[in-house]
Formats: sequence, structure tokens, C-alpha cells
Amino acid sequence: KVLEQVQEHVVSAAVDMSVDLVTQLQFTIEDPGFTILKRGLFDVGTPVTYRGLKLMVSVIETTDGGGMGGLTVSCRPVAVSKLKNLRTKRVVTNMSPTEFLISDCTALGLPCVAQPSDKKKQIARDQPEKGQEYDNTNHPSAWTTFQRLATDLGYMFYESNGTIYFGKPTWLVERAPKFQIVWYASNGKEPLTIPKFRKSDDSKDIELSLDVPLERIGDVYPGYGVTVTDFPYFAGTYLVKTVTYPLAGPGVVAITASTVRNPKVQKSGEQSE
Repeated sequence: KVLEQVQEHVVSAAVDMSVDLVTQLQFTIEDPGFTILKRGLFDVGTPVTYRGLKLMVSVIETTDGGGMGGLTVSCRPVAVSKLKNLRTKRVVTNMSPTEFLISDCTALGLPCVAQPSDKKKQIARDQPEKGQEYDNTNHPSAWTTFQRLATDLGYMFYESNGTIYFGKPTWLVERAPKFQIVWYASNGKEPLTIPKFRKSDDSKDIELSLDVPLERIGDVYPGYGVTVTDFPYFAGTYLVKTVTYPLAGPGVVAITASTVRNPKVQKSGEQSE
């Protein structure tokens, strides 16, 4: 709602979502004489909603704004903030990482999709180490705990559209919504540009990038599946990795995806057994 009040002043804006990075909505507005800033519409922690995404202001920066003043505002998901701010000590026994995650998400009122995992003798929420300094991005919390547990299991852990996801890519994509791109067809499912594929001996994964008109694709989020048909050699289903929605300018959604592959288990060597 706050964004709607200043929409006519927006000069550039986009929302970037990824399974590897925290969702970020960033927009720049012209604010001659910083009158909007004076109105107090923006402050760190101010709720912002876009396309159903529940976000909060995380960064406010002043800019030249064409020489008269402007603002750049960055917003991040409320769900991520809640997990990053959950820092109290918690130690459980005979519980699986999945059960641990579900219990934390339930306590915070966050929906989650989580693949079952084996019980562990003990799991402890990350806590600060003596003598170490942390900023808000890496401070030990429920968020860092689930990142660590996901690494131990060969799972992915990320937030998308307010929901927390925890599981192997193959398990998650099997249950996720999928959209179809039909190439060399005239049924309205072909993208705006030719899909760009990349396969090399540097990686086992095929990478895909494409632009799709906003009115054609509707809502799509990281973790979804994209099925490409009628394309030589590269036809198949891929995992959506990043999505960039426009707020200003042409209504084109930029999407990247890659082969659906489970990561190797990498023990973090910490507190869970």
C-alpha cells in the first residue's frame, strides 16, 4: 500500500527472487526536495506488499534523483526476517531436522514445504561464539541453522512467496507447480524470445534463460518447474532458479532455470549428529 502512494514517482523498480539468495524488491523514486522522505512513508521495518509478496523495508538510501533528490528503497521478505530474528537457544533430542524446521515455522506462523528426514540424537539452534562479531546477515539464528542442516542433508533451503522450502530439488520440483514453454508452436505458450540454453564440460547442469510476457505467464516463483517441449536436444523439465519481475517498464519476466539435480551431502561439522 505504501508503494501505491508513490507509484507515479517510481523511475525504476524490480523484484528479484532466487533459490540461492533472499528475495529483494528494490525501487528508485524521484523525490524533489525529499518531500516523500519528510512524510515518513518509509522506514526500516515498514510493511510493503507487491503481487502478494509480504515484504518489509530493509534499506533506505538517498540519491540525486535527477539533481533534485531521490530515494532507493530495498525490501526483503517478512518470513526471512522472522527466521533471522529467532536467535534464542534451543536444543532438542530425538528429532529430525524436518520436524525441527516445521516446529519453528509453525511457532512463527510461516507455511513450509519440507521433505521428511531421519531423526538425530540432538539438534541445536546456532548460537554466537565467544569473541566473534556478527552483522545481521550472518548472525546465528534459525535461518543459519536450517541452512546448515540443509547442507548436511543435501537439501535446498529457501523462501519463496512467503513459504519456506526444505528438501532435495527432485522432491521439491515433483510437488511444485509447473509451467510449460512450447517452442515452434502457435498456441500462445512460446516465450517472448528464443530460450537460451547452455551446456558445457565445466558443469553437469544445463542452464536455461528466457523472457516471458507478464500477462502470459502470470505468477511464477523460484522452485517451480518449467517444462520445455519441441526444442531440439534441450527439451525437458528444469528447476526455476531466479525470477525477476518488473514494476516499471516493459512487462517482461526474466527467468533462469537449470537441470533438476540433488546436491552432494556436505557435512558442516557442527552441532547435529
